[in-house]
Amino acid sequence: MKFVLAATLAAVIALAAPASGLAQSTSGLADTLNFIRDEIAAQGQINIVANNRDPDTGQSWTNQTSHEGSNISADVDQCKINLHWRTVYNGKVDYDGDGWIAFAQVDHVSVLTLDQYFAHVNVVSGHPNWITQTSPQLTVVTAVRSDGVENIFYFADSDLANSVAQAMRHAADLCGGTRQ
Repeated sequence: MKFVLAATLAAVIALAAPASGLAQSTSGLADTLNFIRDEIAAQGQINIVANNRDPDTGQSWTNQTSHEGSNISADVDQCKINLHWRTVYNGKVDYDGDGWIAFAQVDHVSVLTLDQYFAHVNVVSGHPNWITQTSPQLTVVTAVRSDGVENIFYFADSDLANSVAQAMRHAADLCGGTRQ
């Protein structure tokens, strides 16, 4: 599970989506990117406890992670958001580097609860029977590029998460990305 979670968390540095009501123009793009930037920055450090259980073996384990985006900036000319992302996994730095969300490359944006997200991760990693329950209850916005790279962001407010996802889809539309 550590490998799966670490690989998933390391992929956190790439994403995209649209905001309702914004004009499809350069200023609309600036407003959209600035909204996304501001809302990601406002989340601060997110701390997650994931309680896992494998019903086939009876094994249980807990993982603790923290995630934080900083130095977040909007680059309208390049149609992207730049940021520094840091993930700490069970007390050890798992990822600490610069990245971006290139909206021209965004294929689709999804919104799931954190428990739904981990259920998906468990299936994809070949462990469909694993059960993961998390706290606090968060909403995950994932922007997926056409090459499969994912940018993953966590929000305490599900309505805000849906607004950010909508803004990411809008940015992808304005930047020429495709979306579902």
